[in-house]
Amino acid sequence: MNAQPLKKIKVKKNQTKVVYFYQKGLKSDTIVKSKNDLFYLLLSDTLKDHIIIQIENGQLQKTANDSLFRLVYIRGINYESSYTKTLIVLDEMEAHPKKRYDFKTAVNGTSSAPANEIHIQFKVKNMVKPLLENVFYYKS
Repeated sequence: MNAQPLKKIKVKKNQTKVVYFYQKGLKSDTIVKSKNDLFYLLLSDTLKDHIIIQIENGQLQKTANDSLFRLVYIRGINYESSYTKTLIVLDEMEAHPKKRYDFKTAVNGTSSAPANEIHIQFKVKNMVKPLLENVFYYKS
């Protein structure tokens, strides 16, 4: 059996406003719980400081992999997610502390989207137009 090489996507430092958000495995606009609800999310550190993710009728939940998230259908609730930066100083003599980004989610009201639709928008803070938006349909 021949194994296919693993494909990697890297976010270049100069691509400050690029969002990579795509499904793992079978791609579809219909989400089925535990079948095709895993998504890769890749952002540059520069964008993590400024991105807001708004989801109607759903929530992105972290997995053990820092770039893999589960899109969970939650009817009637609007969620907002963002990254918070923490500086880690390992050595007092170190000129540049290391950065760690934590993914945080909070309830942001009720959803006005149709019950079987999950609307997701990736926005830069203080910008009206989203960088990326998509609609998925939930099937139980």
